[in-house]
Amino acid sequence: MIEPHPLVVHFPIGLLVAACFFLIGFLTTKRPLFQNIFVQTFFLGLCGLLAALLTGLAQEDELIQNKAIHELLELHETMGYVALVCFVLLFIWKLKRRSIMKHAELLAYVVLYMISVGVLAYGAHCGGQMVYLHGAGVEPMQASIKAEGFVPPED
Repeated sequence: MIEPHPLVVHFPIGLLVAACFFLIGFLTTKRPLFQNIFVQTFFLGLCGLLAALLTGLAQEDELIQNKAIHELLELHETMGYVALVCFVLLFIWKLKRRSIMKHAELLAYVVLYMISVGVLAYGAHCGGQMVYLHGAGVEPMQASIKAEGFVPPED
């Protein structure tokens, strides 16, 4: 069976990082085209982030875990929630203040957006560690982890 989470997670990462470049382009040039592309790319990235979070939550219970995977999974999930909240707040801020942001406010916005991208990147790193370091979701490793008999505690 094809798992949806690994299929969708790369889109929000790529779109939200690309949006950052359009935002910086707008900050430095003040060209409305950069702002328009930023808002559209940001919106698509935000939708993708929501899809990634929902597919991850749907697959979480199916994932066979050991202690290391469980700890990384909890951190990965927390970073996903934090990133989603940060980006939703930033999107609302941008929609409400789009045409009236002065340079100092726009600069603060860019800094907070970049910090949010850092949160997203750290969460993605945790997900990558689960898969590439500990074999989470990889069929041969799942059998090995299951044989260890570890069942994570209920949250």
